[in-house]
Amino acid sequence: MALLLSHLGSFTVKSSWLLVFSLLFGSAGAVCPLPPVSEGAKLTTITHDGVSRSWYTYVPVSVAAAQAVVPLVVDLHAIYQCVTQDDTQLYTGWLSKAEEFGFIAVWPQAEDEPIGENGVTGFQWDERGPIGARWNAGMCDECNGFSYSGQFVTCCVDAAAAGAAEKAPVISGQKLPMSNNADDVGFLREVVAQVAAAHPVDTTRVYVSGHSYGCMMAQRFLAQASDLVAAVACFAGALTLANDQGVSPLAKLSSEYTPRPLMVIHGNADDVVPYEPAAYTFAAYSPGSPYSALGAEGNLALWGGYNGCPGLNAIETPNDDYTLHEIDCNGIMSALVEVQGVGHHPFYNVGGVVSGTAHYGVTGQTTTAPFDTTQLAWDFLKTASIVPPPSPSPPSSPPSSPPNKYCKKLKRLQKWKKQEDKWGKKCSL
Repeated sequence: MALLLSHLGSFTVKSSWLLVFSLLFGSAGAVCPLPPVSEGAKLTTITHDGVSRSWYTYVPVSVAAAQAVVPLVVDLHAIYQCVTQDDTQLYTGWLSKAEEFGFIAVWPQAEDEPIGENGVTGFQWDERGPIGARWNAGMCDECNGFSYSGQFVTCCVDAAAAGAAEKAPVISGQKLPMSNNADDVGFLREVVAQVAAAHPVDTTRVYVSGHSYGCMMAQRFLAQASDLVAAVACFAGALTLANDQGVSPLAKLSSEYTPRPLMVIHGNADDVVPYEPAAYTFAAYSPGSPYSALGAEGNLALWGGYNGCPGLNAIETPNDDYTLHEIDCNGIMSALVEVQGVGHHPFYNVGGVVSGTAHYGVTGQTTTAPFDTTQLAWDFLKTASIVPPPSPSPPSSPPSSPPNKYCKKLKRLQKWKKQEDKWGKKCSL
């Protein structure tokens, strides 16, 4: 999001760029409309961590009629979007792939921005109103939302918790909201658990995807729930986790992380989440910020290091429409699909479903992938599974010692003793 802000140019609060944001995020309100059924997927709503949370589940007819368990794909929407608006369930392609290949697809809804001092949900602009929902993906999320200092974008380190809320910058008369501490990792765990309890899910083949901020959240979920996630294949995003001091990227993940396959599909002309660590990243606009953008190839190297191969160079394989960058670390593949000349929407624009979205043209990124990138993502995911640990073998009995000569003599004596008893009975008759 901050990268998106930066590529717009000037940061003075003027109606011109406020209008841009109004258009860009106009599909999401403070509360997303959640009908019982959307695109054939059914709504489930629970209370998680004291907050009402929802998701949509699509089960193809072929899956419902079958007896075997099938994979689950969790598709995470982009920033400030509603699952049910602006073709969010359609443009990534996972709905049609679920029908074609017979797996279950799920679209969770992110939580609305937290309640701010103004008493409403989410940060507001006068011309826009409350912005809407975003994932707690780890980038500026657990401090004070999106912080501003003068005309530059900055991130903060839990300013609200440090008693600095009264110093929060003001834009268009509104203070920033409080921390976004939504437990989205826990929520997504609950989504998977409940979908698996209700439907025939192969729990060794749970896959996660997402676009933009959804891709960032997908990578956070992999980093913190690798016991559940078999693989990730997502679009136009990078890992944005930070440590307790706000330092990012993390040098390593927790000891509970298990290396898993990861693919990121990223256009090399992306100006929203830049492919290159370009001049308009966080660090350039705010030198004191703990966050920086590594770029797509830097993100790939980061995951190679997390999987146990720091410094290992990626192997590049040119194709007609993209270049494949791969780091094979002890059989765990981290991959980057560099889509040539494509911006922030590296999807196949079947029937104009991508270019027809409200957020497509506003970014100035009017290019789409010339091939089916979602198919490429599915081909990568479908081979991955979590191999359950082998069951412990029952304790074996200690081997018996071979009989020695004394044992043999004893057995002969015992045999003669039985014969002696038998003859003695006959003799007494």
